[in-house]
Formats: sequence, C-alpha cells, structure tokens
Amino acid sequence: MADFDPYHKWLGIPLKDQPPNHYRLLGIELFESDPDVIESAADQRMAHVRTFQTGQNSAVSQRILNELSAAKLCLLNPQKRAEYDRPLREKTQAADSAISPGGSRGEGGQPRPSIEPHPGPRPVPQAVPLQRARPMPQVEAMPLVQPTPVIVPGAGPSSGINIHKRVSRKAPLWQQPAVLVAAAAAVVMMAIGGYYVTPAKQTPATSVVTNPSKESRPSAPTATSPVASVDPAAPVDSLPPPPAKSSTGTTVAAPSVALPSAPSTPDFEIIEATWGVGDKWVNVTDAVRNRVKDHRLMMMVWANLFGSPEDPAPGTGKKLRIQYRARGRRYTVEYPDVFFAYLDGNPLAPPTDSPDGLELLEARYGAGASYVDVLAQLRDHLHDGRLSVPANQFVGTTADELAKHGLNSGTFKLLWVRYRNGTGEHYTYAWKADRLAIDSRLPEAAGPPVDLLKLIDVNRDVVEGNWTLADGILSGPATQNARIEIPFDPHEEYALTVVAEGDPEIKDISVLLPVDGRQVMSVLDGFSGIGSGLHMINGRVANDNPAYPWRRTRMLEQGRPNTLLYVVRRRSIRVFRDGAEIIRWSGDPQTFSIADIWALRSTRRIGLEAYDTPFRVRKLVLVPLTPEKSPMLTQLEPGKTVDLLKQIDRDRDLLYGNW
Repeated sequence: MADFDPYHKWLGIPLKDQPPNHYRLLGIELFESDPDVIESAADQRMAHVRTFQTGQNSAVSQRILNELSAAKLCLLNPQKRAEYDRPLREKTQAADSAISPGGSRGEGGQPRPSIEPHPGPRPVPQAVPLQRARPMPQVEAMPLVQPTPVIVPGAGPSSGINIHKRVSRKAPLWQQPAVLVAAAAAVVMMAIGGYYVTPAKQTPATSVVTNPSKESRPSAPTATSPVASVDPAAPVDSLPPPPAKSSTGTTVAAPSVALPSAPSTPDFEIIEATWGVGDKWVNVTDAVRNRVKDHRLMMMVWANLFGSPEDPAPGTGKKLRIQYRARGRRYTVEYPDVFFAYLDGNPLAPPTDSPDGLELLEARYGAGASYVDVLAQLRDHLHDGRLSVPANQFVGTTADELAKHGLNSGTFKLLWVRYRNGTGEHYTYAWKADRLAIDSRLPEAAGPPVDLLKLIDVNRDVVEGNWTLADGILSGPATQNARIEIPFDPHEEYALTVVAEGDPEIKDISVLLPVDGRQVMSVLDGFSGIGSGLHMINGRVANDNPAYPWRRTRMLEQGRPNTLLYVVRRRSIRVFRDGAEIIRWSGDPQTFSIADIWALRSTRRIGLEAYDTPFRVRKLVLVPLTPEKSPMLTQLEPGKTVDLLKQIDRDRDLLYGNW
C-alpha cells in the first residue's frame, strides 16, 4: 500500500505534523520532562503499534517501533533531551514570531492557526447538519510490565533514589590499600604461629549439610564458612566438584574462602511503596511493610492486599512501585497489577553439594498473599537431578487450606520453588497448568568445549552497534537491533552456555541460534519484560507462538550473573536460566524465520543481540553434543511402519511424571 500513512492511521498524526518530533510522536506536551509521563506514553504507543507486527504492515510496524523507542530513550536521558530540545526551541520560537498574538500551540508543539478578530458582525449562516468527526485511532493500554530492580551504588538508608543516573562510590574500608596490606601481614603472622602451635596430627573438620525447610535456610558463606570456591562465570561443565566424602560418609569441609560481599545476616527493608501511574500515586508503604515476613515480601499485586487505597487513576492499569534495601544494596522495582512480587533479603545459599546437583529448599502453592507449603510433596517428583511438574500438581491437596483464605478453584494460582544447584541459590515459578522444570544434568558431549569469546574480533564481527571486548568481557550497547556474529560454525547439535549480567540491570537477552540450516532468535524477558520465547515460528513473534510460556514477572535475576544454557537439537530447543527451564520447543525448524533487521551475515552462525539496555557477557562456551538416539520425526513416508517406542527420548519428550 503505497499511500499507507502509519503516523496518521495508527497514531493520529496528520500529514501537516510529519515528520513528528519526539514529543508529537509520543503524544505528549512539548518539552515534557516528567520521566513517568514520558515512559507511560511511550509504552502505550508501542503496545498499540505492536498489534500490527503480523500482517502486511509488519515491516512498517517495526520501523515505527524503532522510532518510538528512540524517542523514549532520548527524552528519558536529561542530557540527550537537552541537546534535542535546543534546536527544537529555536525552531519553535521562530515559528511563534510568525504567529499572531491570538495564536497558540497544540499537542507536541504544533502551531494552531491564528484567529483574527472580525471588524463587524456577520450574518448568521444557515444551520447545516453536522458530520460525525472521523474518530482518532485509539491507543490501546499496554500491559504494564515489571521493570527490574535498579541498583543505586552508594545510596545510604536516608538518601533518595534516582534511577536515571549512576553515582560513583568510594571503595569500602576493607578495600583500602592500607587495610589490605595490614590484613595480609596479619594472615602471614597467623599462619606462622599456627605452624608451631598446631599438632602434627589433626583430624579434618567435618560438616553435614541438611536439607533446609521453610524454617531453616542455608546460611550464606562468610569469611570462615567451609564452602568451595565457585566462579559464577565458569562454564556449567567446569564448576568445582562437590566436597569429597570421608570414609565415614560425612562431608569433608573444603578450604575456607573469604567472600566479603555475601552478607551472613538477613538485610531487608521496605523504604517506600506507592501505587499508581503517571503523576497520580498514593502511598501504601505501611500496608506493604505489613506483608513482609521473615525478611522477604511474597505477594501478588492486588489492591486489597495493601489496604485497598483510593484508586488514584480509575480505569487505568497501575503499578506498585517499591523502594527497598536487600543484602546491602538499594533497589527500585515496579510491578504492574496482578503480577507476582517476590523480594528477599535473606543470605543466599552457597552452591549445593548434592550428588545430583539439585536441592529443593522451599516450595509453595497459592495466590495473593496465601501460600501453602508443598515442599515434602514436591520432593517426591525430584529424580536424578531433574524436577518436572505442572504448576497445578497440588491443587487438590491444598484446596481446603487455600479456601480458608478465600482462594477458590477459579483463582489463578502459582507454584513457586526456591532451590540451589551448582551456581548457587535461585528461584523459579509457573502459573496455572504451565510446567515447572528444573534440570541439573548436562547433555552428553561429543567433543571439547570451545571458548567463543576468544574467537571474536569486534572490528570484523559486529553487524550493528558499538560492541566492545576488553579483558575477556563482551559488552553489548544500549541501542536497538545491535548484534554481533560469532565467527564459528557450530556442530549440528550443540549446547551453548552464556553467562551474562546487567550494567547495572539486565532487561533482556536475545541469542540467534542456527538449527538444521535455519535460524531462530531466542528471546528472554523481551517485549518489555513479559515475553520469553522463540522468534519467529510460522511467521508468529516470540510472545505469540507455541514456544511462549505465560509469565507474570521477569525470569532474569538482578545483581548477579545469569548462567543461560541453550540446548539445540535438530528438532528441539530447550533454554535454561541457572537450571530453570524457560523455553521448550520441538518440531520442524523449517518453520523458523528471521526478520531482516535481526539477520546475520550467515544463517549458520550464532549471534548475540542487544535491544535498549547494555549487558556484559563473561562466558560464551559451545560444546558439541552427541546426536539424539531417536531424532524427532517431522514426516512419514506413505505406507511406512514406524515403531513409536523407539522414537521416544525421555529427556526431550518428558512433560509430567516419572516415566
């Protein structure tokens, strides 16, 4: 459609106002500076335009989305906004001088025609029927998303939080050179003294790690805790082995490791909580504080759970904004209505020493602020380091208890699990009848691992964006469509480990994966944080195809590295975050496709993609896999008989139960 005008049709911007400035594009007042107003307007516009991502105008939709995102990023940055406003103000002032005193400006600063006074009365014209005005395109309200916690370094308990700038901080006292030198000298003296004092024969100390329940959490490692050193950025298959077993079967303590950044005592405080949208908020701090139990907050964003305050914006989706401190850091986080909020200030448990590599610490099933302990029942489903159950597995056994809290069969409930594996303590959850899966096992390797970071040359491999590689860390830029191609042709079946963290927060990670001659993009926490899936399948985007799990919060963890594992087979893909399965797909890869704006130079290569937030990749390791013993069949020859039992692969095909 050569005459199709997306600005007018979708955003109600007439031809005379095109090309629109950033303010007109977002539909806000000229020189608006309130970040909440800017962000809310941009999110609503982008949500509306996303509804046109499929169909004949998909390419146009992506172009407008890019413009909206660029306008949002520019106006939310005070320095960039000032630079953008300078020539716009000059242009506006010049236009004002050409407008009569009666003139004014409309939405986005566009001049309205001046109205000159008439020298005398005119005859009243004959009344004519009014024509119905053409309705403006309606901007649909965007499903509000949960921004991830933003760490503000150096913020004290009494200082304010500004999520739009970073503050440098002085190194803590224990990191000062003089203190480090003195500490080192003290350690040397103690070692010398211990040499003469310690008896010649001494039995090694032993400690037994018990399975913690909801009343007992594993203590975090301290400077004297007997915990093996674990590099969170190490490949999954190169983590230190569990502590050795003595002849009596007890666990032999590993050498102690000083971890000063891990607090050994609970640290959690709700600083402030407000509920609303835009410039309309009500304070609900006391009500949210009352929901904190055992140094953590665990609830759904239901207004009745924080005191049923007066609705600040009736008919509009709202957010619960919380400023809090946890484990020595301050954060700001927002949860849209109905989302699940979980904030924890308890010490994180160290990596497990379980022979299976997976240990369940806590499990609860429920909704709102009422959750029933189902840990004992869930442990019955843990086999060989693997857990796989539907979220509603315990709906029958918990019905009576939840009914006491007004939660009937029609209420959407979730299964929440806290666990630890080889990378430490984590949590995951699933809603309704969705499957919750955690897997500590690695597929069988067919060869040695390949360190892909060592192969990258940013001058050669960057497709778009300002990527950097320094000290073995690959940094992605905060620009849309930025991508880098990894100069390596992977094996037909492979496992890719990516260890990534935010700067300071991580919002989304997308990886381009070659699969049987095709290419697909794995998206984690995309689509403003509420979508994880494969992009695209049969022309359908990641949040609208069979690989999309229904989520109501982000799956990437903040303030720590995320170990992502992509297991790619000829007919299946599984994606994990620290052992928790996020994406599962099986079928025909010929249904995969990639839009030109995401494409690499070669469909046989792996690629990383950044959208609008920076992130760092500390590990990028590929391991070739042995072929599946029973590859998935996508079609059958006419008249051919197939033994279906021989086609089953338990790891790939198991959904629920212990088959």
